[in-house]
Amino acid sequence: MRRAFLLFLAALAALQLTGCEQYLFRQSDRIRVVSPQTYSTVREPLTIRWQARDFTPPRDGSFAVFVDRDPMPPGESLDYFSRDDRDRIHVLDQTWLHIDVLSPQVGVDPAEQHHHDVTIVLLDSRGARIGEYAGFTEFNVVRGP
Repeated sequence: MRRAFLLFLAALAALQLTGCEQYLFRQSDRIRVVSPQTYSTVREPLTIRWQARDFTPPRDGSFAVFVDRDPMPPGESLDYFSRDDRDRIHVLDQTWLHIDVLSPQVGVDPAEQHHHDVTIVLLDSRGARIGEYAGFTEFNVVRGP
């Protein structure tokens, strides 16, 4: 009886996860990162550029750009993060972010220290994340001339 119950729970979990598939690790069609291109290699300084469909800041809200970190869940504002934990979060009204220097990531394999990822989400006028919409890119930064 216990085995049948466990199999039922496993099947139920599999069905639930298939419904979430459209939201997991997929680029939103509402936010598209233009540059840097995914898996590209760039030099500093760099500018991250994106486009947004059906969203005009500041009228509709703003953008939150997360560099090497995960965004807050949908419906949450930046208050989701403590005031001491807001490094590498940028709130902007424009569709670009200029970065002079990206620090190497700490606590990761040395081969990955210069690999960076960026997530861009939409914020409403109160600063809460709008839906599951997100644009992504990841790239490597080469140092030196």
